[in-house]
Amino acid sequence: GDVLRYPRTIGGFPVSYIRDLTIGFEMNNVDQQLQRLSFDENEYWPKFPVSQSSHMITFETRNGGRLTMRTSGTEPKLKYYLEVCNLEDDREAAARDLDIMAQAIAKELVRSSENRI
Repeated sequence: GDVLRYPRTIGGFPVSYIRDLTIGFEMNNVDQQLQRLSFDENEYWPKFPVSQSSHMITFETRNGGRLTMRTSGTEPKLKYYLEVCNLEDDREAAARDLDIMAQAIAKELVRSSENRI
């Protein structure tokens, strides 16, 4: 079967949730799963509508981060939305985590240097 390859961390923060509306996959507590994820078809089907043309993936991290990445419907570009809600209401920590995650998007996920973008 297909092998799904999603990041286990973003900026060093464990990914706890993934929802991929492009292929139809949603899983909680990802960081508590074994290294290799194995599952039956439709076992982790998302509640939201799925469309192969949507190209939308959401990740949540244990530090209160949420990243949604999607392609533009009108332009050849990737858009992302990033937020961090610090679980202890520490605004400085939230801002620091947000910066770390924003840098990780370019370095780890998009690989902007490697892909020359």
